[in-house]
Amino acid sequence: FWGRTAIGTGIDRGAQLLAESGYSALRRVIDVCADGTSNAGREVTAARDDAIRAGITVNALVIITENPAAWAIAHVQPPGGLPNYFRLVPMTLER
Repeated sequence: FWGRTAIGTGIDRGAQLLAESGYSALRRVIDVCADGTSNAGREVTAARDDAIRAGITVNALVIITENPAAWAIAHVQPPGGLPNYFRLVPMTLER
């Protein structure tokens, strides 16, 4: 997804790589790092929920762009701020 932020698709790919790795681990984690809202690919919440059901922890790190290009403002500075966007799309479910 060149030029887009496909967080859900990234989570799906991480889960696929973990499943295909051939290794077993006590803990499986996908770390998501993004500078904007998801604007391409699969819905973040659906991918996150599937990963968590598979026993994978999903962490998020938000990168703040203080002076974005005018065309990217809504993407990198959504209403309420990007940290709040990631709070509203929580990366963990209660088990």
